[in-house]
Amino acid sequence: APVADSAATVQDPSAPVAVAPAVTALDDGVVSLSKTSYTYNGKIKNPTVNVTLNNNALTRDVDYTVSYASNRKSVGKHKIVITGIGGYSGTLTATYKISPKKTKITSVSGKKKSASIKYASLAGNVNYQVAYRKAGRVKWNYTYTKSAKKTVKNLSRSSRYQFKVRGYKNGAYGKYSAVRSVKVK
Repeated sequence: APVADSAATVQDPSAPVAVAPAVTALDDGVVSLSKTSYTYNGKIKNPTVNVTLNNNALTRDVDYTVSYASNRKSVGKHKIVITGIGGYSGTLTATYKISPKKTKITSVSGKKKSASIKYASLAGNVNYQVAYRKAGRVKWNYTYTKSAKKTVKNLSRSSRYQFKVRGYKNGAYGKYSAVRSVKVK
């Protein structure tokens, strides 16, 4: 007669079997933000995050967590990371931007083959983009600076030029100032 192995165990077929819960990847999830663009005011920006997956709304702190950038009150583009928890895995990202306020040109003066432009300084440690063109032309030329004044050189003598300025930083651009004109000497 065969000898039974005393170490063998037999599971009761009527006992419940523990099954690991299925984990769903967030890869196809859709992130929406309450707002994707702000104007700088020195205050922290925390847009509300909503995530849907297969047209089903997920619940924050149950299905996913949200991590905001550390310096989310400065001018620039900011990334939000959404991480799946519970029955969800993986990450999604979303971005929003904080743009500089609109500046104002305070003076424009024409000089010999150049023009000097001064404009209101903006908060938020921004740089400036000065756009200029010969009056009547369509295409703008651009020059960049960190200060609230700029001299544009190598302009045509006795010609009228138009100027506009905006602040920018880390890919976030403010609105242009009103256009001002000056005649170069």
